[in-house]
Amino acid sequence: MNGKTKEEFLEFLEDLFGVDEKNVINYVKVEINNFGADRIIATISNMYDYVDNSFETLTKISDFLGTKKINTDNWSSGGCETCDYGSNYELQLEIHPMN
Repeated sequence: MNGKTKEEFLEFLEDLFGVDEKNVINYVKVEINNFGADRIIATISNMYDYVDNSFETLTKISDFLGTKKINTDNWSSGGCETCDYGSNYELQLEIHPMN
């Protein structure tokens, strides 16, 4: 979409959501599950904290890909009762082109 490659979109999402490859600062991970001309599905997950799903974040994605057709789904699971280890928060994006 908008002439972007899967690699460009992955790098954009990693920058946008603050992926720390060594997991020193945070535990954010980005995965592109599907990257086609008619649909992109991406999953952003984070241990311990919610994934930003604000209007500002969605607007940046919309501008990058040149579409306003973005659906979101949130999911979470709790971790240890005393330390929250193992908790997971996930944002799934389903993106379609403007046509």
